[in-house]
Amino acid sequence: MLLSAVRCVAKLIRKGYASIHVRCTTHTLQLCVNDILKFADVADMLRRCKDTVGLFNHSVVLSDSMTDTQKLNIKTHKLKQAVPTRWNSTYEMLVRLVNQQNVVQLALCSYSGKVVTAKPTDFIMAKN
Repeated sequence: MLLSAVRCVAKLIRKGYASIHVRCTTHTLQLCVNDILKFADVADMLRRCKDTVGLFNHSVVLSDSMTDTQKLNIKTHKLKQAVPTRWNSTYEMLVRLVNQQNVVQLALCSYSGKVVTAKPTDFIMAKN
């Protein structure tokens, strides 16, 4: 997609409709971040984190367990799911998951499903 945009701007410059082309720095940075997120270790960690958040968003039992535990000593927050079309959503998902790590792990202790959830090492990697 980026290559076609560059070609389009080059064509506009040749025809005299534009004089220069300055690439959007934030878009270029986001493309770099997306490439990093495709590394095997990071992609596996993100998949497990997304699965964990999805599990909490679709399970009333886990959601209620998390809310009850949060009432004891933590602000009540729902987990955020990463959405590919929102640039910061992966970051926001990881921040919320790390902030709620103890509550999430406690709620998962009583869960007996077969869904692969985030490992303790995933929380460390997400925090870093």
